[in-house]
Amino acid sequence: MAILFGEDAARARIALSVEPSEKCCIAGVSGSGKSYLAGRMVEQWLMAGARVVVMDPVGIFWGLRTGFDGDPSDGMPIRIYGGAHMDEQLPQPGEMAHRIAFGDDWSAVLDFSCMPFASMHWYAAEFLNALGALGPRIVAPVHIVVEEAPIFVPQTGSLSKYQRDCKAAFAQCARVYRNFGIGMTVVTQRAAAVSKDVLTQCGTVLAMRLAAKLDRRALMDWSASNASGVDVDAELARIATAAPGNGVLLSPTWSGAALNGKSFKVLPRSTFHPDPRRLKENRSVELCAPPVAIASLQNKAPSPWYSLGEFAGRFLKPAVNWF
Repeated sequence: MAILFGEDAARARIALSVEPSEKCCIAGVSGSGKSYLAGRMVEQWLMAGARVVVMDPVGIFWGLRTGFDGDPSDGMPIRIYGGAHMDEQLPQPGEMAHRIAFGDDWSAVLDFSCMPFASMHWYAAEFLNALGALGPRIVAPVHIVVEEAPIFVPQTGSLSKYQRDCKAAFAQCARVYRNFGIGMTVVTQRAAAVSKDVLTQCGTVLAMRLAAKLDRRALMDWSASNASGVDVDAELARIATAAPGNGVLLSPTWSGAALNGKSFKVLPRSTFHPDPRRLKENRSVELCAPPVAIASLQNKAPSPWYSLGEFAGRFLKPAVNWF
């Protein structure tokens, strides 16, 4: 099975192979369809039996648990932690890392939308570091989708005192965790705003409408060593006025040369995408029941990182607004 996400002008389907350890960037201005595309790809990962963890600071990926028309029977089997539509409160980050590493949660949405930046950055850093410490024992590959990535890994600036630790944890994940079967998709409105420590590790870019010259330049710099056979400047100029949902695939390795530089239109999602113009309707959507946790067959003896991290977290963690 493949990650079927779009079609070209001739309506031929465009897909990527199921490789959870790959790294990808989806870049496009607000309203270009980037989050819709990310949701479509998460659906495809889940239908292929792959594992996905969504780190969602804006609270939109709960829509995976119901059909595109609000029919809960068409929702996906993914547990939601935190946020307004949660199944459970977010557990401590070390515990969450254990659940993912040992397969107790096959896939999960970590909804940070009700948390202040300090708590969000602290949690993300602790979770990724704990997951990395458990890396050699992870039961199956997992793909991490990071919505609004500059909140976690900005090229410059800081939103909290834990930003540096968060940024370092994501950079380490992008550089090293592929050895443990962990991949990543970063979703951003501005390619130039994502830390180059992460962007340069992405072997695939799904570029949608970009407004700022700096963002186009960032992708052109990336393509100079990754997609040199494509006139990226011309492609970005072409889609600058395109309707939402249109983009270009830049992927010399994951998709192969045949698809590198291919224009696409995102295929419809099977799950619900919250519409910011219909907030009242979003709040009334019914979700399907959460999946039953999968009992781990592995020895769960706690790692030193888990025990020390949880112990220290009791005294050092910032005040977390869980609601």
